[in-house]
Amino acid sequence: SMDASALFIILIAFGTFQALFMALVLFGGNRKGLAKPLFAILLLIEGITLLERLLADTNWIESVPHLLGISYVLSFIKPPLILWTAKAIIDQKFRLDRKHFYHLIPFFLMLLVQIPFYLMSAQEKLAFVRSFLEKVPSNTNFDYYLSLSFFAYIGIYLVLTLRLQSV
Repeated sequence: SMDASALFIILIAFGTFQALFMALVLFGGNRKGLAKPLFAILLLIEGITLLERLLADTNWIESVPHLLGISYVLSFIKPPLILWTAKAIIDQKFRLDRKHFYHLIPFFLMLLVQIPFYLMSAQEKLAFVRSFLEKVPSNTNFDYYLSLSFFAYIGIYLVLTLRLQSV
């Protein structure tokens, strides 16, 4: 019989390909408004995130360690994307303008912070990730507060998105 970890890997693989396929479908076809392309970008990011998880869970990441950490920075694009997609669904005339791109400041800040990691050798990246995974988060280290701040960041966008329905 199949063990739970193998089933989990199969489900992640299925989700990865499903997200990437749906993104491809949404990028094609007729475009009325921004909802489809924004949602396609969101699915593409989800597909990349799941792919990185799949590579890590199967240890295939050892073959392509330079893909490590890509989804972490991309995750900072998801909250504004969800907000913009909701706005585009509610208002077909919704367009992105310069003020919307201020929402991407956290993404660019995290990208800057991650540059030293991206410039590491393959072996350094793998060693860094292994040591990170062995650490137990506690309130005595910075990573703990950084992860809490990310959940706060998502929460802010969740509230903003939910408030769209009452407008």
